[in-house]
Amino acid sequence: MTSIDETTGLTQQIKRPDEEVIVNFDFSVLLNTDTIVNVTSVTQTSRGLVPGSIDVTLGTPSHDSAQDGQIRISDGTSGEKYCLDMLVLTTTGDSRQCSGVIYVIDSCGE
Repeated sequence: MTSIDETTGLTQQIKRPDEEVIVNFDFSVLLNTDTIVNVTSVTQTSRGLVPGSIDVTLGTPSHDSAQDGQIRISDGTSGEKYCLDMLVLTTTGDSRQCSGVIYVIDSCGE
C-alpha cells in the first residue's frame, strides 16, 4: 500500500515488521529518454520516531535496464519511518537519485 508522507511529500510505502517487500523507484521523470546502467547505492535513514528502532534490512538492488530500480527490504521497527535513497548511473554518465519512505506498522490500528 502506498500513500504520501506528510513530512517530505515523498511516496510512502507501508509494510509490517515481518514482511519482506520489493520497493520500486521510478526514475522516468528524472531520466527523460536516458536509461539506467547500474544501481550505485541504496541508503536508508531512520526518522527517529521510535527510540532504539532497528534499521530495515536492504537486499541486493536491481534495475530493469530502463527507468526503474528495485530493492527488497525486510525488518524494521513498528511506528518508525525510513527514508530510502537510490543512486543510479545512466547511459549518458549521469548520476541520478530517487527517494521514498517506508512506514513500518505492526497493525492496522497503529
